[in-house]
Amino acid sequence: PVSIGWCASLPVRVIGTSITYYSRLQDAYNSALDGNTIQSQFGEFAGDVTIDDNKSVTLEGGYDCDYSASSGQTAIKGSLTISNGTITIKNFILKK
Repeated sequence: PVSIGWCASLPVRVIGTSITYYSRLQDAYNSALDGNTIQSQFGEFAGDVTIDDNKSVTLEGGYDCDYSASSGQTAIKGSLTISNGTITIKNFILKK
């Protein structure tokens, strides 16, 4: 669940050789390949995120609706568990 309802596009996208959009951060991470960037619109995602694949990804939050600027933050209301791989995180906060 996400509380980013007013943007026309899905709130998360994976940038790699192509661009694919998702409604959940976990789904975007699961489909990302090594070296991909996951971008998220500003707002709040409810639910846990598990980083457990042997890959390196960048997670960037706080984007506006068309992903042209990142001037805010994206919140994860839940846990962020990292057990494998490497992740670089920008403009995200964790909430309980």
